[in-house]
Amino acid sequence: MTSKTPQLKQEILRILAGPKYRPLDKMELGKTLGRKSGVRMGLSQTLRELERDGEIARIRKNRYVLPSQADLVTGLLHVHQAGYAFLTRENKPGEQDLFIAAENTGTAMHGDRVVARITRDERHARSRGDHARPEGRVIRILERAHNTIVGTLQHSRNFFYVVPDDPRIVHNVYVQVPPQPPL
Repeated sequence: MTSKTPQLKQEILRILAGPKYRPLDKMELGKTLGRKSGVRMGLSQTLRELERDGEIARIRKNRYVLPSQADLVTGLLHVHQAGYAFLTRENKPGEQDLFIAAENTGTAMHGDRVVARITRDERHARSRGDHARPEGRVIRILERAHNTIVGTLQHSRNFFYVVPDDPRIVHNVYVQVPPQPPL
């Protein structure tokens, strides 16, 4: 990593936080920063790092914004065995967890670091018990929590899949059919 990377990160964040900012893609950001095409590799790497850290978000057409501008939240997903989940927000410990219905978790699993879009804030959320909780939908998985999943290998007619032993991992994991050795 070069010594200019922190400076480049700060410059990108300054541009994205500007009052007249409209979402830009990588090429447009490069032009705004005055970067020549030879330096764009450093820009690409910096954008990936900022996105991975949850400081910026990539939206439609690969344009970049601050997560707060697009109602996006980054955090850890805690899945219940019934399939629904709660997202614990990063860098905002005082804010309420985000409820994510089972149909809105996508392929995310328990413990994954994800980006979710807020679909209903506290004012418009459906009341569950004595309080309303904001709701969201997982739109991107930033980091998987599990490299290995323990479970039972099942075989159907055309494919293999693993039924996880952990009840919080509600999705079966499909496995590639092993190649048959030549006879």
